[in-house]
Amino acid sequence: MTLKIKSIGIISIMMILMLSATACSKPKNEVSSLPKNEISLLNDINSIEINPGNTNKIIYTKDKDSDQIKEFIIAYNEAIPADNSLGTTPNHEVVINYVNGEKVYVSGGTQGFQTVVKGDKQFNIKGDKLWDYFKQLNKKFGS
Repeated sequence: MTLKIKSIGIISIMMILMLSATACSKPKNEVSSLPKNEISLLNDINSIEINPGNTNKIIYTKDKDSDQIKEFIIAYNEAIPADNSLGTTPNHEVVINYVNGEKVYVSGGTQGFQTVVKGDKQFNIKGDKLWDYFKQLNKKFGS
């Protein structure tokens, strides 16, 4: 082999290694790296509040409104992580109040995704049922 062929081979291998290293070192913005958004069982939830800052707010309690809470839980649990770079001012907010005092905030509107705040984490999710749920809030509350 001549020196020229060896040099081309070495340079090609180095370029492949550099490209591989660059691809592996990129920050993960993939949906799979987002937190799981699942809500636990109905027994763990005390109530959910819809638009708590609104004078027309709705509060569903586990004892009286378990079907309405289940509807939200099912829609929420079917939602999948979404792009966290999305942003907008949400029309509505749902607060999930757990029996242990913890709260989860889910806000959204007509954009097809919802923003979740759990403790110190914030992420976006999307799902057809959850989007339909928020569209129904738009009809109920106007927005």
